Amino acid sequence: MLRAAIRNSWLAPTLFAAAVCFSHIHQGTIAVDAIRYSAIASNILESGDWIHLYDRFTESAYANKPPLLFWSLAGIFHTVGFSTFAAKFPAVLFTFLSMLLVWRIWTKLGGEAAGLWAILLFAVNRSFFRDLVELGFDGMAVCGAALCFLAAVKFLSKEGGARAVWLLFGCGLLLIFQSKPPYAVLTLLPIAVAVYHSGRFVEVLKSPGCWLSLLVPVCLVGAWFAISGGQYFAAAVDNQLAEPLRQSGSFSENLLLWVRSLGIDFAPLSVCGAFYAARICRSELRAQKLNSVNLMFLVVLLLALPIMLVVAQRGRYLWIPMLGALHFSALGMTNSFPRVTASVLKRALFVLALAAASIVILFKVPVHRNNALLELIDHAAPGERTKLCFCVDGDMPHRNQRMARYSALLLRLQYGLSTPVQNSEDFAHGSNPGCHVIAESNCLEGLKSQQVPYKILQETRGAALLELGASSPAS
Repeated sequence: MLRAAIRNSWLAPTLFAAAVCFSHIHQGTIAVDAIRYSAIASNILESGDWIHLYDRFTESAYANKPPLLFWSLAGIFHTVGFSTFAAKFPAVLFTFLSMLLVWRIWTKLGGEAAGLWAILLFAVNRSFFRDLVELGFDGMAVCGAALCFLAAVKFLSKEGGARAVWLLFGCGLLLIFQSKPPYAVLTLLPIAVAVYHSGRFVEVLKSPGCWLSLLVPVCLVGAWFAISGGQYFAAAVDNQLAEPLRQSGSFSENLLLWVRSLGIDFAPLSVCGAFYAARICRSELRAQKLNSVNLMFLVVLLLALPIMLVVAQRGRYLWIPMLGALHFSALGMTNSFPRVTASVLKRALFVLALAAASIVILFKVPVHRNNALLELIDHAAPGERTKLCFCVDGDMPHRNQRMARYSALLLRLQYGLSTPVQNSEDFAHGSNPGCHVIAESNCLEGLKSQQVPYKILQETRGAALLELGASSPAS
């Protein structure tokens, strides 16, 4: 029975995707951007205003991104309440769907083994866990791009009806425009080049389904901006177009960071993609038979170059170009290792899925970091939590206030506390003697430099429970 289940074409990749995506999202706490997004979704439920988003971090209206992810979060919080699992669930769900789409695309292009190689290479890199399975918009954008590329593959291979192709394409564009609208260029340009190369460009332009699938997502986003007001559109343009172009360092420093990101965060996908792209495209160019699908994914991959040259380094900006690397990697690995058949890969994915779920869930192996403040506050009785003070310092002085605001939002979401979070210099006046303070470890040096007397009552790896008013600073 087990062998029959493993032989099923969809079971192994589905179990692997579920284990990689869902087995660990209950762990730890959410990242700083996720705290902000969760607070916006929580405010939707409190205010009842689903159109005008409010950001407690900046204490102003929020218009950087379209509202679909926030609406999804608000719906989940309304149903099950706030938790780490609930906060990460929408983004992880889109990532899970992306993995299934990746398997489907490359199974269609290169056979069953290519699809299994693709889903494995997609998940086995550092950026997958850092950027896609955390609460953010990148999982939704990659899912939308995968839907568009699946529609393009169906169209170029003349499989499926026109209605199904344009429905997939429209749904993909809708997800992209509801996550990061500029990413539409990274998707539409390669598809347009491939369709033109195939000689069917005029056919596409004459198709009503093409224009409908293009206009509906654009009109929906435009309608939201029109209802919200002009200031929302201006803020979105600044965040989506201007902000990525602002580089904090020199051009060479930024380019070096990009190269490091490719070599570390996206390995082995980036290395395999570059190697097999050169190998496959050189072979086809020599034979003067460049495949339209290969051309499409080559353009996708090459779009990483202008991003690296112009845009400030953020690894997540490269996820759609990495789908091009994934294409050549999956086909290249399938051809280079013919003895690693689909049945072998299915067994490997099946074992990896069971092992990952068992290790993470049963043995409680940590995948995500815990917030140092929350580790200590969990030991305090609910009645004592409102009496505590909190101290957080950033890794650099100009980030102190920023990290304090993020921590205050997290405490409000997790425990309903409205206690302000302070920095170490805020305790320099010697006030609140006898007050119990939960402070991150990096605050202790700041308290010493401010000559604030304290005594350590309890200490963990990243934080300590202090009592202010000791005769001298702790050593």
